[in-house]
Amino acid sequence: MENSSFPSNATSGQFVLPFTESDVIITSVFLVTFMVFGIFMNSVTLVVIMTSRTLLKCIFNYFILSLCVSDTISAAVSWINLYRRTWGFEYFYLSEFVCEFYWGVDIWTSYVTSLHILSFAVLRLIAITRPNTMKRIKPRVVKVWIILMWIIGFTCGALPMGMFSGVERKDRTSSAPENKWPSCAQEKKWLDAYHVYTIIVYSIFFYIPLVSTLSVSIVIGCAIIKQRRTIKVHLSSISAGNRRSKEKHAMLQLSLIITSFLVGYVPFTAFEFYSYGHYNHGPVAIRSDWQFGTAQYICLRFSECLNPIFYNLGSAKMREATKSFCFRIMNIRHKKTREVLTGSVTGSVISVPGSRRSFCTTTRMTHRSDEVKTFDEKTIS
Repeated sequence: MENSSFPSNATSGQFVLPFTESDVIITSVFLVTFMVFGIFMNSVTLVVIMTSRTLLKCIFNYFILSLCVSDTISAAVSWINLYRRTWGFEYFYLSEFVCEFYWGVDIWTSYVTSLHILSFAVLRLIAITRPNTMKRIKPRVVKVWIILMWIIGFTCGALPMGMFSGVERKDRTSSAPENKWPSCAQEKKWLDAYHVYTIIVYSIFFYIPLVSTLSVSIVIGCAIIKQRRTIKVHLSSISAGNRRSKEKHAMLQLSLIITSFLVGYVPFTAFEFYSYGHYNHGPVAIRSDWQFGTAQYICLRFSECLNPIFYNLGSAKMREATKSFCFRIMNIRHKKTREVLTGSVTGSVISVPGSRRSFCTTTRMTHRSDEVKTFDEKTIS
């Protein structure tokens, strides 16, 4: 079996790996940190929403809940990308199935995220322009909507990308674009179909939702300005202030989510088209491709770490629920610690010099009265 360890500036034949040991360490620090932080923060946000009746009354939080699930899954498989771009670059030893699974899940969650953000923006538009229609949208309708988005993402993302991907050794002496990719990538026999797929499907699931979301956001801004001018004379200063505050938070949350999407997915799709369209012209081209691919993946992971923070920044109720959850956890831990301390039994044996007798003194803390009772038991050795 071939050695899968990574030596600095290692070679395979005449091929020099496009990264150094320092590159691997730096990349690992970023991706592992983002993986742990992303899983933790998205899991906390998910639990906060699921345990809060107040948050579950708002249908927007169902989309945030689903986004947290998507980001948690995406973060959980990110270590596979780290491996395929470093130690598994020349050959992916984790098996064909793991490679196909990674590509399927990664694209699946990406499509789901894109569809969620577009849906979120559309609902915001409905809430502002047609509030009565918004009130008629029930949680069960939103749940069905979310399930359909996951099914669409799986059908159009996970299945074809799993089929296109696989493990194969690359001919590093060839100038074909795919020969500068890691061994776990899209297989040569599927490259033509994959190229057509990226042009059509990436446009549908990334660029069209992105342009549509930005357009909807502009329309929302214009609608808010128009409404403020129209109803300004009909509302009291307090009511107008409350309405402006709600509108401000709604736009802030939407803007932050869109910003996160731009940070993660614009570099991602740009790299896909760049990497396929540029031929391998030696070590410099291969290293540039590796650097671009690694940087865009770090941006993607970073954007998914920002999402839970942005959810809390854009919603006062979310912040309060998160604080309440953290305080409950801290109180539970404090209570358990106090119970352990008060319920412990500490014993000591006191020996009397020159005597065969010893006394065992035991201190018990009772829960009912919290009084300390000390008694001596005489023990004859």
